[in-house]
Amino acid sequence: MTTVQQRKLSFPLTEGKLCIDGQWRPARDGKTRPILNPATEEAITFVAETTASDVEDAITAASKAFTSDAWRKLNVYERAQTLMRIGDLIEEEANGGS
Repeated sequence: MTTVQQRKLSFPLTEGKLCIDGQWRPARDGKTRPILNPATEEAITFVAETTASDVEDAITAASKAFTSDAWRKLNVYERAQTLMRIGDLIEEEANGGS
Protein backbone atom coordinates (compact mmCIF):
# COMPACT_ATOMS: atom_id res chain seq x y z
CA MET A 1 0.00 0.00 0.00
CA THR A 2 1.37 3.40 -0.98
CA THR A 3 0.92 6.32 1.34
CA VAL A 4 0.75 9.91 0.17
CA GLN A 5 3.22 12.20 1.85
CA GLN A 6 2.25 15.81 2.12
CA ARG A 7 5.23 17.97 1.30
CA LYS A 8 5.92 21.06 3.35
CA LEU A 9 6.54 24.06 1.12
CA SER A 10 9.23 26.57 1.98
CA PHE A 11 7.08 29.47 0.80
CA PRO A 12 3.68 30.62 2.02
CA LEU A 13 0.53 29.75 0.12
CA THR A 14 -2.81 31.31 0.84
CA GLU A 15 -5.67 29.00 -0.05
CA GLY A 16 -7.98 30.35 -2.72
CA LYS A 17 -6.04 33.56 -3.28
CA LEU A 18 -3.73 35.04 -5.90
CA CYS A 19 -0.40 36.73 -5.24
CA ILE A 20 -0.37 39.87 -7.36
CA ASP A 21 1.96 42.80 -6.76
CA GLY A 22 3.23 41.17 -3.57
CA GLN A 23 -0.25 40.92 -2.04
CA TRP A 24 -2.49 37.89 -1.52
CA ARG A 25 -6.04 38.57 -2.68
CA PRO A 26 -9.05 36.65 -3.94
CA ALA A 27 -9.95 36.56 -7.62
CA ARG A 28 -12.06 39.53 -8.68
CA ASP A 29 -15.20 37.43 -8.80
CA GLY A 30 -14.28 35.53 -5.62
CA LYS A 31 -14.59 32.12 -7.28
CA THR A 32 -12.37 29.21 -6.27
CA ARG A 33 -11.89 25.71 -7.63
CA PRO A 34 -10.97 22.60 -5.65
CA ILE A 35 -7.81 20.65 -6.39
CA LEU A 36 -8.69 17.00 -5.93
CA ASN A 37 -6.63 14.06 -4.77
CA PRO A 38 -7.05 11.67 -7.73
CA ALA A 39 -6.93 8.62 -5.44
CA THR A 40 -9.71 9.73 -3.12
CA GLU A 41 -11.38 12.54 -5.08
CA GLU A 42 -11.25 14.62 -1.88
CA ALA A 43 -10.37 18.31 -2.07
CA ILE A 44 -6.73 18.89 -1.15
CA THR A 45 -6.93 22.67 -1.40
CA PHE A 46 -8.72 25.41 -3.29
CA VAL A 47 -7.25 27.77 -5.86
CA ALA A 48 -8.61 31.05 -7.16
CA GLU A 49 -10.27 31.00 -10.57
CA THR A 50 -8.63 33.90 -12.31
CA THR A 51 -10.54 36.31 -14.50
CA ALA A 52 -9.25 38.39 -17.40
CA SER A 53 -9.08 41.33 -14.97
CA ASP A 54 -6.89 39.31 -12.59
CA VAL A 55 -4.54 38.49 -15.47
CA GLU A 56 -4.39 42.16 -16.46
CA ASP A 57 -3.59 43.10 -12.84
CA ALA A 58 -0.77 40.53 -12.79
CA ILE A 59 0.65 41.79 -16.09
CA THR A 60 0.52 45.39 -14.88
CA ALA A 61 2.25 44.45 -11.61
CA ALA A 62 4.93 42.44 -13.41
CA SER A 63 5.58 45.29 -15.83
CA LYS A 64 5.81 47.77 -12.97
CA ALA A 65 8.26 45.51 -11.11
CA PHE A 66 10.38 44.99 -14.22
CA THR A 67 10.73 48.71 -14.89
CA SER A 68 11.21 49.67 -11.23
CA ASP A 69 14.46 51.23 -10.11
CA ALA A 70 15.14 48.23 -7.86
CA TRP A 71 15.60 45.99 -10.93
CA ARG A 72 16.86 48.56 -13.46
CA LYS A 73 19.68 49.74 -11.19
CA LEU A 74 21.09 46.24 -10.70
CA ASN A 75 24.15 45.56 -12.81
CA VAL A 76 24.26 42.53 -15.10
CA TYR A 77 26.11 40.43 -12.53
CA GLU A 78 23.53 41.18 -9.80
CA ARG A 79 20.64 40.39 -12.16
CA ALA A 80 22.28 37.09 -13.13
CA GLN A 81 22.83 36.19 -9.46
CA THR A 82 19.18 36.96 -8.68
CA LEU A 83 17.89 34.85 -11.57
CA MET A 84 20.22 31.97 -10.70
CA ARG A 85 19.00 32.07 -7.08
CA ILE A 86 15.39 31.89 -8.28
CA GLY A 87 16.32 28.90 -10.44
CA ASP A 88 18.03 27.23 -7.47
CA LEU A 89 14.90 27.71 -5.33
CA ILE A 90 12.66 26.25 -8.03
CA GLU A 91 14.97 23.26 -8.40
CA GLU A 92 15.10 22.79 -4.62
CA GLU A 93 11.30 22.75 -4.41
CA ALA A 94 11.10 20.30 -7.31
CA ASN A 95 13.43 17.98 -5.42
CA GLY A 96 11.36 18.01 -2.24
CA GLY A 97 12.47 21.21 -0.53
CA SER A 98 15.18 21.57 2.06
